[in-house]
Amino acid sequence: DKGSGHHNYTKFYDFIFKNIKNEVRYVFELGLGTNNLQIPSNMSGLGTPCGSLRGWEKYFKSAKVFGADIDREILFQEENINTFYCDQTNVSSVKELCNNFNFKFDVVIEDGLHTFDANKVFLENFIDMVKDGGIFIIEDIDIRYFDQFKEYILLNKNKYHFMELVQIPNEKNKGDNNIILIIK
Repeated sequence: DKGSGHHNYTKFYDFIFKNIKNEVRYVFELGLGTNNLQIPSNMSGLGTPCGSLRGWEKYFKSAKVFGADIDREILFQEENINTFYCDQTNVSSVKELCNNFNFKFDVVIEDGLHTFDANKVFLENFIDMVKDGGIFIIEDIDIRYFDQFKEYILLNKNKYHFMELVQIPNEKNKGDNNIILIIK
């Protein structure tokens, strides 16, 4: 859903990644797009689970791509893509996920539950998995959470090279076509 019209992140991503995409070695995405209607933040049966991982694999041609989701049914392993279980609302689950990696990520995309508390838990417990100068993005920031995120950014932006709420103009989506961009 990165460039479906409802979200138009692809042009923004190409703008920030185009000069580094050949140097990126490790990419991670949380929230792989389940169609299970019993799981919050599902794609309502319309999307293709793990589709964005395949997109990242094509875009970052030299990278290994990793992902995690709460829906165990969509997890898989391939030559350049590996997926894991993670409940981003559970600190222990996020820390257990971290134990799978002995390297730091160049790029992390958090496209999971889309609530302030879930985003915060994952950020605070996974940010150390990002290399210095690496990029951590939280997608789909709903305008209902702007005040919480703005306060959080004010309290935490000195921890990072850059941390900002970015509103990406989109006539079709005035509600959650926004990201938090962090450069560690």
